[in-house]
Amino acid sequence: MRRLLIIAGREYMSYVRTAGFWLSLALAPLGLVVGLGLPVFMDRAQQGSTVAIVDLTGGDYAARLRARLDEDVRESGIQAMRLLALTTAGPDAAKAVREAGRRGGEPAARAELARVAPAAASRFEAPPPPFRIAPPPPGLPGERAAVNAALRPYIAGERTLPGGEQLDGAVVLHRSQGEIAVDLWTAELGADTVENAVRIAMRDLLRAERLTAAGLSPDLLEQVEDLQPEIRELSPKAAGGGEVSLRDRLPTVVGFALGVGLFMVIFAGAGLLFNSVMEEKSSRVLEILAGSASTTEIMGGKILGVAALTATMMLTWAALGTLALIQGAPGMAADVGSVLMGRGLLLYFVLYALLGYVMYAAIFAGIGAFCDSPREAQTLLTPVVLLATVPILFMSLAIRDPGSPLLQVLSWIPPFTPFLMLARAGSEVALWEVVGTLLLMLLTTAAVVHLSGRAFKAGAISSGPVDLKRLLSRFRPAKAA
Repeated sequence: MRRLLIIAGREYMSYVRTAGFWLSLALAPLGLVVGLGLPVFMDRAQQGSTVAIVDLTGGDYAARLRARLDEDVRESGIQAMRLLALTTAGPDAAKAVREAGRRGGEPAARAELARVAPAAASRFEAPPPPFRIAPPPPGLPGERAAVNAALRPYIAGERTLPGGEQLDGAVVLHRSQGEIAVDLWTAELGADTVENAVRIAMRDLLRAERLTAAGLSPDLLEQVEDLQPEIRELSPKAAGGGEVSLRDRLPTVVGFALGVGLFMVIFAGAGLLFNSVMEEKSSRVLEILAGSASTTEIMGGKILGVAALTATMMLTWAALGTLALIQGAPGMAADVGSVLMGRGLLLYFVLYALLGYVMYAAIFAGIGAFCDSPREAQTLLTPVVLLATVPILFMSLAIRDPGSPLLQVLSWIPPFTPFLMLARAGSEVALWEVVGTLLLMLLTTAAVVHLSGRAFKAGAISSGPVDLKRLLSRFRPAKAA
């Protein structure tokens, strides 16, 4: 045990001392923050654009379009308040904010947010409009082709508006065969923010106009679009055996997230272990270690050392994620914590992570002991990686149909068990099924460690290409004398 712990400590410190470890520890959460914040940043970058509206229809469509665009901005503000109420005060508060917005618009929604979540309301900032509407350039002609020709140098950046402002886009409203049509100028190809906003706003305006021409009130359109049946989803598994709420669905989502997270953690650790074993095999370090410790001690120490390293990274990221969730969405953080502790998901995660990691780490260590080059590694690892991707294909089924017979059967196949059982655990899987799969995992892991230990022993002292015949002979029982 002493030699095993020495090897484990050596393995752990060999990674911790490197700059790459600390970079990966910091860059992973930073990458997540950047990935989540990049769309918001891109939207804010486009919000600085300036767009002009030119009306050649002979009507008042420019003013009506601008009013509709402003209304869409106010609607997005109500949706942002509803989301803030959901994450800070729960689904009932979000529903109250939404209903207040429907009745009294943005001021009523803001007042309701201040009532149900005063702390959140104090820091709420309404989303700015996606672009700023400016007066069109002076002196534009009244004919469509001439207007487009006059706008081209402004959009290309060759000319500026009277105040020196750059014009990034233009909306030219005109008539084509008696119907309203739009020529949309944009300075950047592929930028669809203005196009989407104008398309939706003009669609609503033309629908209202057509209803008015038919003798119907334009308000009828909004009433028809808002018309939805009131559906209450009921389940005996819901809290109190009544209506299903977001809190009732949360365990399934948390279980799925834990399953995906476990997959990433296990294969990140197993990958580190594999690279370590392959590197030391090619540099003959394994042969030197074999002279002072048994192959069981070497493999066990390496598995334990990388496990400690993986646990360090996982706990660090979990702490950062928990802190961010508490700061950003305290209401949801409390619900997630209740699900993790109340339903045993955290305990299940630890048990399945332990058994799953040891099983896959033993497989990767045994394979790595036979690899002197990445080419050999790719050949031997491909079947294992293909097999490991199978549960990912079925994990989303745990959200839609956690009681699926196919999912239940796959959950009893040890290579898939840790990921699929965690994904299903949030839907109140029977205790006998949890205990049974854990026992099967324990037996399978013990068998895999035993067989991988033999392979590791054969590969650590071997040289040259992989000899499958010699490798398989290691698994045959010894003949009696």
